Amino acid sequence: DQDRAGGIADPFPTSYRPLTLATIIKGGRLKLDIAVEIARRLLRGLSKLHELDLLHRDVKPSNIVFVNRHPKLADIGILTADQGPAKVIGTPKYMPPDRVIDKTADVYAMGVVLREMIESVPAQSADQVAEPTHWDMERLDAVIARACAPRSADRFQSAAAMLDELEASRFEGTLLFE
Repeated sequence: DQDRAGGIADPFPTSYRPLTLATIIKGGRLKLDIAVEIARRLLRGLSKLHELDLLHRDVKPSNIVFVNRHPKLADIGILTADQGPAKVIGTPKYMPPDRVIDKTADVYAMGVVLREMIESVPAQSADQVAEPTHWDMERLDAVIARACAPRSADRFQSAAAMLDELEASRFEGTLLFE
């Protein structure tokens, strides 16, 4: 619950509002490692859908809810089978420019969501110590750029492929600073 930061005790709460990624991004409370971990967990879920030849078609921060602190893809009302060209529906900001609605469209949306999470990270002031991170920003930027490529053929062909490349951008060993 967005207001109570916990579970719901009342079976019929009158003021319940789900905690969504959109709400969190507005607060600018994300650290880079947390943003990437959220993306990794969502990509695992999206990979499961893609393995079943299903498309979400509306991945966006307001359709990502937190259940017991775990991000979950929500609003599966427009979920469809990946059987060739799908009807163009979804949220325009998270749809690829080529309007190809297949697994790469979900990947495109995840790239936009990851970019938004990273850009929501508050800038460090000069007197703050840089925050340690596990991620190579150059490679992470390349993952986002490929996920958000304008043409379907240039994007990752599935969430699993994006997840593999995202995980490959992790530094080995000690933490490095941004």
